[in-house]
Amino acid sequence: MVKRWLSLVLALALALSCLLAGSLVSADNTCAVCDGTGRCTVSSCSNGRCVYCNGTGRDPCSKCNGSGHCTRCNGQGGWNEGFVWKDCFSCSGTGNCSLCHGMGGNRCIICGGTGDCRICNGTGICPGCNGTGKIGTSQPAETTPPATEPTQPVVETISITFSGNGGSGAMAGQTATSGSPYTLPECTFTPPAGKCFKAWSVNGTEYAPGSAVTLWAGTTVSALWQDMPASGFSDVPDDAWFATPVIWSVENQITSGTSATTFSPNQVCSVAQILTLLARAYDASPSTIPNPFTDVSEDAFYYQSVLWAYEQGMVSGGALAPDAPCTRAMAVTYLWKAAGSPALQSGTGFSDVPASSPYAQAVSWAVAQGITSGTTDTTFSPDKTCTRAEIVMFLYRSLTGVSGV
Repeated sequence: MVKRWLSLVLALALALSCLLAGSLVSADNTCAVCDGTGRCTVSSCSNGRCVYCNGTGRDPCSKCNGSGHCTRCNGQGGWNEGFVWKDCFSCSGTGNCSLCHGMGGNRCIICGGTGDCRICNGTGICPGCNGTGKIGTSQPAETTPPATEPTQPVVETISITFSGNGGSGAMAGQTATSGSPYTLPECTFTPPAGKCFKAWSVNGTEYAPGSAVTLWAGTTVSALWQDMPASGFSDVPDDAWFATPVIWSVENQITSGTSATTFSPNQVCSVAQILTLLARAYDASPSTIPNPFTDVSEDAFYYQSVLWAYEQGMVSGGALAPDAPCTRAMAVTYLWKAAGSPALQSGTGFSDVPASSPYAQAVSWAVAQGITSGTTDTTFSPDKTCTRAEIVMFLYRSLTGVSGV
C-alpha cells in the first residue's frame, strides 16, 4: 500500500513538473521547472540517482545492519556444545537474519529498487525541457552544459574509526564503501588490567573479528572487554566445556596458548601436534634411533615426539604426514596404544565403526573409559577432524580418569 501511494505521489509530481514547464515560461522561454539548468531538480534526485538509497536500490535491514547474517550465531547457523553441533534457535540453523531472511534489506520504496530517480528515470535530465533549459527548443542552450547520463551508481567512501573503550594503544582508521560488506579486523588495543577482548560493537551489535558487516555511513567501532577467565585465555571462558582440561594441560606443561592470551580451541589439531602433546604428557625421554620417517626433518619441533611415538608402536615408519589433520579415529588409536593397547571386544555399537576396522578396539576402549562417546547414538564419525579443545579433553580424561567433564 505504501509503495502504491509513493508511486502515485511521484507520478503526480512528474505531471505537475510538465504542467509548470508548459505554463510558467519566462520571456526568453527559460524552463521554469529547472530554472534553465536542464537538470532534474527534485529533492530525491542526485544526478539521476535516488538519494534515499544512494543509488543502491536497497534499504539496509535494521536488525542485521545489511549483512543478511543472523546476529546471534554470526551467520554460522549454530555452534558446538561439547562434541555436538547445535542449530541456532534464532535462525533455525540457516545462518540468515530472521528479519530480512538473509537479503540484507529491502527494496528502496522511493525508487522501487532501481536506484534511479523516478522523475527523470535515472537520466538526471529535466523532464520539462528535455535537458535544453528552454521551452520549445530542441537543442540545449549555449550556457547549459550538455546533460550526461550516469552509467555507474554513486560510490561513497566512508571512514571507519576504532575506539579502545578503556583499552590502551591506538588503531589506525580505515575506509570502506558505503553499502558494501566490510570485514572487521583483529583488535590490537591493549586490554585494561584483568580484562580481555570480547567483541567489536558496531551500532550496538556485537561482532567477532573477521565478521562482515555492511555500513552505510561513517562509523566508530568500539572494543568490548570482559573479565579474563581463570584459564588466562580470552577464548576459554570459565563456563566452556573444555575450560578445566585446558587449565590442566597448561599447568602440567603439556600445551600452551597460541598467544599470550588465546588458546584457539577451535583450531584443527595436526598429527604432529597430538603426538607432541602425548609425548609431553607421558614425559617421553629423548631418543637416539635413526630417523625412520621420510617426511620428518630432524630440526622439526616435533622430531623427538614422533620418534617416541614410533618406539611405542603408535605410528609406522615411512611417510608420517605430520601436518595432516588428526581425526577422531587417529586420536583414540594414539591414546589406546599409549595406554598399552588393552584388549577389548571389537564391537562398538557404531554403524560407522565395523568390527574389522583397525581402530575398532581403540574406539571401544575410549568409550568404555569415558574418554569420548559417539557423535550420535549410532555413529562415531571416525574421519571427523579434532580441534585443540577436543584433544586436550581426550588427554585429560585419559590420564586423570575423570570422565564427563
